Amino acid sequence: MNLDVHIIGSERPFHALSDDWDTLFKSASRATPFQSWPWLSSWWESFGAPRALRVITVRRGGELVGALPLMLDRRLGRARLEFIGTGLSDHLDGLAVDGLEEPVVEAWMRALHRLGGWTVADLHEVRSTAVVRELFERWSPAISVQQSVCLERRVAPWPEFLAPMSKNARGQMRRAVRAAGSAGVVGRPVTGVEVPAAVDGLIEGHRAQWATRDEAITGEHLTDRFHAFLRRAVVGMVERGEASLIEFRDEQGVLARVLFVVGHDYVGDYMYSATPRALEEYSINALTMHAALQVADDGKIPDVCFLRGDEPWKRRFVPEVQYNHRLLLGRARPSWAVLASYHQARSWAADRVRSEATPEWIGRAVEQLKARR
Repeated sequence: MNLDVHIIGSERPFHALSDDWDTLFKSASRATPFQSWPWLSSWWESFGAPRALRVITVRRGGELVGALPLMLDRRLGRARLEFIGTGLSDHLDGLAVDGLEEPVVEAWMRALHRLGGWTVADLHEVRSTAVVRELFERWSPAISVQQSVCLERRVAPWPEFLAPMSKNARGQMRRAVRAAGSAGVVGRPVTGVEVPAAVDGLIEGHRAQWATRDEAITGEHLTDRFHAFLRRAVVGMVERGEASLIEFRDEQGVLARVLFVVGHDYVGDYMYSATPRALEEYSINALTMHAALQVADDGKIPDVCFLRGDEPWKRRFVPEVQYNHRLLLGRARPSWAVLASYHQARSWAADRVRSEATPEWIGRAVEQLKARR
């Protein structure tokens, strides 16, 4: 197949990809919302420096049919390739037009072999269905380590969705949604010119809500650059149908806001905020999942994803457990053996911490340390 492969290493040609990227995203059914143009371009604008762009594009007859959104990080004495979006994205991957995955992956491989200046490609949060897994399976040397848990459920009408839960939990969820409806609580999508202010309210409420908890908030969520990033990303994603920002109100005003990212195969619950009154009077978890099913049904999307994290409230919905992996692709150098051994040892230690036989205080201590990094 006659494919044109380029490596984009500067800002202007990267930003010029916007329209082509949107078209590619629509034709790449394995892509998640975290590969959308508004998400990745906004992330790069806020967090890219001092890294360098290394985006591999694949075209056929001028049409963009594949893209691997990478960046080169030379910090800490090591030159590594990573996905744009690493850290704040629950799923990371490349994009390939349906049916062209094999030639696109082959093109990525050739480009990576030609590309100089890197010693390891460190690819985080890769789903089992990701296109880049095909690259991993053909690359040597390479290792895969389990990284995080993402819980998912198939979409169904509300009564059927609740059916796998315990009798007590089902009753609580049904009563919670009925009580909110009786009290005049209405959830509505925020659109158009109202989106920026609603994102501001979401972030401010999120910070205030976590300030009253014992658990540590993700440190980056407190920064101005995160605020600017999420605002830009959500405005663009809502406009394209790649996100839905739901605002719950009653006659006294806004009670809660929930941000869903909307992909080809799932609706994901990314962030929410709720007032103290809402948390006291209503079940936000019930309202959130009820709204997620409506968003999924409107878009004929098959799954609801709770995204990263294995919190008890998610388990109440009896989800399926899916694992993200961290893929490391190396160059044939002596340092690779040391790096691979280190990450395999870390993976083993993480499995021990997650084990049911491990005391809870060890798991809490590890989570606190991770939150402070």
